[in-house]
Amino acid sequence: SYSLALYATRGWLLQLPTLLDMVMEDIASPNGERFAALPDKVDEAVRSLDIVAKELMLLRDDADITDDGWRWRFEHGRVPDQLGQTAVSLAIAIRRLVELFESIEPAIENTLENRSGLERETAEQWLAVVSATSDRLRAAAALLENYAASEHDPPYARWIRFLSAVQREGMEIQLNSHPVSVAKEMSKRLWERCAGAVLTSATISVGGDFSVYQAKTGIDADQSFLSLPSPFRFQEQATLVIPPMDNDPSNAELHTLELAAIIPRRLVDEQSALVLFTSWRQMLRVYEDLDEKFQRRVLKQGDLAKQEILKRHRELVDDGGTSCIFGLASFAEGVDLPGNYCRHVIIAKLPFSVPDDPVEATLSEWIESRGGNPFYDLMLPNAALRVIQAAGRLLRTETDSGTVTILDRRLLTKSYGKVILNALPPFRREFH
Repeated sequence: SYSLALYATRGWLLQLPTLLDMVMEDIASPNGERFAALPDKVDEAVRSLDIVAKELMLLRDDADITDDGWRWRFEHGRVPDQLGQTAVSLAIAIRRLVELFESIEPAIENTLENRSGLERETAEQWLAVVSATSDRLRAAAALLENYAASEHDPPYARWIRFLSAVQREGMEIQLNSHPVSVAKEMSKRLWERCAGAVLTSATISVGGDFSVYQAKTGIDADQSFLSLPSPFRFQEQATLVIPPMDNDPSNAELHTLELAAIIPRRLVDEQSALVLFTSWRQMLRVYEDLDEKFQRRVLKQGDLAKQEILKRHRELVDDGGTSCIFGLASFAEGVDLPGNYCRHVIIAKLPFSVPDDPVEATLSEWIESRGGNPFYDLMLPNAALRVIQAAGRLLRTETDSGTVTILDRRLLTKSYGKVILNALPPFRREFH
């Protein structure tokens, strides 16, 4: 994936002649004359960058408004020809700077043989700076070349962010490019080269079906796949609850209000709990609507670092107190709270991907163009895996027990709900 902040890059490019002067002052080089062309090459790159920025600013009026500015996504990841051509011009100008800075590195290395002490240390420091400069220039050129060659199969998701910043006129323009699939790369770079591999995870399959994982990772369908039984006694150790509710997430406002009312009732007798949300906005709104007494037992993501939240949660439980963690996706996987540290997991709603995510949107377009169904081929399997991961926070050892509550009635009212329910472990079930 690639990312480039235009105005930050512009300011950095303008500093390169000064940087090179400092290098030449400390490192006398017999090839110093060849570097005299740097200011002209920088001016060429800045002029090309300004043209790209001017073209991109034309897109802002039609861009989607976001929390920190605007975002424009190129449908199917296809960049218009005119923008692709200006990106090529800028890439060529930056590649010329790359060649120049790459030629500086051996010039500095050659001087190291005849230096010692402080002089050698200074030369080594400049070598690191010049090397890092070359890397940054190459990364910028790579993004621009990626934009110029916009036809890929599978495609790259490409989008522009117009961000509020302390940059030119309070605006920064960020170019982004991200592959929608790494299956071909995985196949070429890994599976075709390795003699053998064993892959294990609790969430590789969805209800015993490995096809989604195969498609994501590029593993040939002829390989061996096996779904093994769990050592947990799911029906004895845990209960899956879907309580009665008046609203589901299709009405976000009313569903959020109901969450604030139902979560405290569900946790009134619980010493420890983990409540998982899919959006910052809903988590913060629910927290604000809680009464002060329940708020005092909540450790909310964003207030502290993740590890600090987990540490304080364990300390509160160890001291005989109550604690409830409010978290997002990062708390739905890789969190280990065995025994009394987590007796209840609440999943606020099914974790379907955000429809306007640039990568997911471009991938959906690609799936549809190939005759597939983005919801059933992409969104539903991904949501099922995330629910499995979230529910997996409850039972961490063979002696754990507790409750998983899902506050999303679509599991029972929509036909796709059965797919997710069938993918979950066979908990004892209480559906109302």
